[in-house]
Amino acid sequence: MKMLILAMSLAITTIASAASVKVFEMNVWDSKVVTGEFGWNEELNRVWVEIEVADTFSGEGYTPDYYRTKVEGLEFNTTTQTAVLTVDGQAFECAAVKRRGVLVFRHNYLKTTGCKFESKYVTVLVDDGFEVKKQKKLQVFLVTK
Repeated sequence: MKMLILAMSLAITTIASAASVKVFEMNVWDSKVVTGEFGWNEELNRVWVEIEVADTFSGEGYTPDYYRTKVEGLEFNTTTQTAVLTVDGQAFECAAVKRRGVLVFRHNYLKTTGCKFESKYVTVLVDDGFEVKKQKKLQVFLVTK
C-alpha cells in the first residue's frame, strides 16, 4: 500500500513539474517548418537555442533563416556537462555533451535529452495607433519532458 501511494505521488510530481518556456516569436504570413537545437560555446561554457525557420514550399536554392537566442534560466553546468533549464526553482536537464566523429574529426556537441521544441501559431490583435489588425505569429517553446 505504501509503495502504491509513493508511486502515485511520484507520478503526480512528475506531471506537475513539467515546464514550458517561450524562446522565440516572429510575425509570419504563411506556414513554416521549424526546428530547434542547442548551441554551445565549449570554451566559455555558454549555451543558447538555435531556431531554424523554413518555408513549407521552399524551392531550389532556398536557404532557411537561422535565429540564435539566449534563454533566461538556461545555463551550462560544467560539473555534469549538461544544459540545465531552471524554471520556478526547478532544474531540468535539457541536453548533455556527447562526442562524435572519428580520429581528428572527433568533436563534442550537445544532444537534446530532457526537453523538446514545440511550435504553434497564434493570432493577435495589433493596434498601431491608426487601425487594429490581426497578425499571425509563430511561437516556439522549450518544453521539458
